[in-house]
Order: sequence, then structure tokens, then C-alpha cells
Amino acid sequence: MAYIMNMDRCVNPRPVSFLCEEEAGLQRGLVLEIVGMAKNNVWLNDEDDYEAYKVQLAGASAEKHNLLIHTSVPNQYDERLTERDYVLAKGQIGRGHYITTGDEYTLPVDMVAGEVAVGVEVGLAGNGKLSVGGEAIGEVVKVYNFNDQESVMIRFY
Repeated sequence: MAYIMNMDRCVNPRPVSFLCEEEAGLQRGLVLEIVGMAKNNVWLNDEDDYEAYKVQLAGASAEKHNLLIHTSVPNQYDERLTERDYVLAKGQIGRGHYITTGDEYTLPVDMVAGEVAVGVEVGLAGNGKLSVGGEAIGEVVKVYNFNDQESVMIRFY
């Protein structure tokens, strides 16, 4: 079962497309690092259709200007599936948003390593997730139950 996330506040969204190259796929809410441009000739034979980035799970030393949060819309074509079943599969094009100052996202508490509490600063954990401590890129502004999932709202710096 996948996690769910929410874009609570994203005043000046800067969405981009990326190609998923992770064998296990990517869950929404993971922090990704742009590492180059991806070949994405999905519709044409020899040319790229549109701009898409090559990404990897963000490491602890990733530079902030290269960080995206995975925000793909969970399209399911089986009425038995829900948002909790959605994982972007390898080879699919996904959507991400640059992490900018003031953005707030609700993420599952499992995506933050360590003891979370309101006011605690978070940094990158090295596996696409966040951790308490380290070089701060955000802070916890709320810990609550979001759609039957223990969640944490993060405001990014």
C-alpha cells in the first residue's frame, strides 16, 4: 500500500516532468534530485517530445535548487484502486514541483526519520525522505491524522 500526500500551500508552483528510473517505482511525496535531462521519446520515433528530467532519490548532500517533491496525480484505471495504491512505475513520466520557500506539504510521518514534533527542523535523509536534524530545509508545522494516515505538515525554507 502506498502513502498519500497533499500540497497544502504552493503559492508559486513550478511543476516539471521527470522520468521514473527506480525499479520499485516512486511514491508521491518523495524528495527527488535532478541529475540531468531524460530521453523521453514516448510519442515520436527519434526526438524528445518535451522537456523531462532525469532524477534520483535525493541524497543528504543534494543542492536545494535541484530538489523536487514528487506530486504526480494518481491516475488509476481500475475502480477497485485508490490513491493509496498509486506508485509511479519505472519508465513512466511523472510530475514534480521544485521545493521553494514557504511551500507546505502534508507527508506521511514514515517519510520523516526521527522523533517529529511541531517546530522540529528537518533535513534530507539520503533516501528521498526527510530526517530530523541535519542541514535544515524545512520545519514541522503540524502533526495530525490526514485521511486515516499519521501525517506531518512540513513548511520548506
